[in-house]
Amino acid sequence: MRRLTRRMLGGFLVLGASLAVAATAPVHIVLPGRGEVVLAVPSGWAPTRAPGAEPEAPTASLKESSGRPFHVDVTVFPSGSAAATRADPARVRRFVAEAAKAAQSQSVEKTLAIREVPGASGRGYYFLATDRAPAPGEWKFMTQGALGVGGALVVFTILTNDGQDEIAAAALEMVRRATFQPPATST
Repeated sequence: MRRLTRRMLGGFLVLGASLAVAATAPVHIVLPGRGEVVLAVPSGWAPTRAPGAEPEAPTASLKESSGRPFHVDVTVFPSGSAAATRADPARVRRFVAEAAKAAQSQSVEKTLAIREVPGASGRGYYFLATDRAPAPGEWKFMTQGALGVGGALVVFTILTNDGQDEIAAAALEMVRRATFQPPATST
């Protein structure tokens, strides 16, 4: 699924479960001078890369603190960026449909259904793909999509293996509940 993910994220860069999530400290994805997107990270998850290394599209990466491995990336394209101008729901749906089409060649599924995810501040879409032949160390399942959050475009990738449906559901819920905080104003 790594090959599939790289190809899919490249496409994103160019262009719901409703369960209670016990959260640890929130992860703030700072958009310099433009505010921040806040994620309520499920308990037991750890950041592997602090957001902010990429000023134009900061990414937060999360994994398990212990137990079976999984990986979640959340990338934010700030309001006003070329990618964020595509944050209206119709464009987001097309954006995700194009990514699903690219993933289809490596997936078990003949067609990848586009599903809606109603976010806290906007609608988004995602799809699920099963890697046809994951190599050792690669992921079998990928949930990938995008949604608008406060004018920003939030792109997410959730990578899991067998028996981790609850991880994918919790990650999707975390993204669905993402909020935007405008920059602090000085008085």
